Amino acid sequence: VEIEYAFWTESVIIEAVDRDGEPVESVRFTESKPFEMWIGQLRYAPKASDRAVAAAQLSTFTDNPDLQLVVQEALLREPSADVRAQLLAQLSQVTRGAIGTEEFFITAYYKALESFRADPQALAELEQSILAMGAYPGNPRILAILESAARDGGFPLELRINALTALHAVQDRELFIERLESQRITDAFATGSVERVELIATLFELGEEETAHFLTGDLIGAPLQSDVRNVLRLLQVLSAHDSDIARWQERIRRLMGFPDPRIRYAAATLAGEHLSADIRAELLADLLPEEYDARVHLALEQLMP
Repeated sequence: VEIEYAFWTESVIIEAVDRDGEPVESVRFTESKPFEMWIGQLRYAPKASDRAVAAAQLSTFTDNPDLQLVVQEALLREPSADVRAQLLAQLSQVTRGAIGTEEFFITAYYKALESFRADPQALAELEQSILAMGAYPGNPRILAILESAARDGGFPLELRINALTALHAVQDRELFIERLESQRITDAFATGSVERVELIATLFELGEEETAHFLTGDLIGAPLQSDVRNVLRLLQVLSAHDSDIARWQERIRRLMGFPDPRIRYAAATLAGEHLSADIRAELLADLLPEEYDARVHLALEQLMP
């Protein structure tokens, strides 16, 4: 259903009913306006939420030759950080890494950084500027900014992961791996911490499986035993990305030696998913007589052929 109304209309009341005349509980409206009207809303709407809607709608006009100039102008005068974040996202779609446009995002990053230092909740603008810089491969200033952001323990973890992902997109792959394995970056993701586990998850998602395994190393051991949630999260990551039976065989043997039964129960479940029947039988012969927790013992018994 399309409804047309004059631009001076202040409100529209719509009663929606089904075929039986009963009120419809949920109705979704999509507002459609020409480019000029969205620009007017972006410039003059008194509420930041309305300006944010207008900024988001600009994504439907990426072919308009005036869009980049309009967005840049709006960024300079917009007081709301959330609206500026939307505008940065639109500008990134328009510029797509074009030579000479990176300076705008570098400047936006430093302005957003000042806002974040003053108010740690002001993240959206900083995040969008980081994501946008992932379109400029080889730029030395952007490489430095993204590596610094990935290492900055004062940033939320999600922001650091976004910076790392953007860095992976713009840095020479061999140099990226070298910096990770030399601990230039990984030192900022403390061993045994949730940060290190999420770093490993990100590397798997980026297709850097060899480096992810390298960083996993001895994580399944003393450094992680103090936080069961970290161990379980790491196992979830490894289960999704690692199918090597030999690694799982060694891993499960180590996990079954953990004092916390929740970890041993997870190991028993993973044995059923990642080990062949003959390897499971060999493992069970060693583990069942030693297992004292009833729930874990039952999980192991259920793996028997």
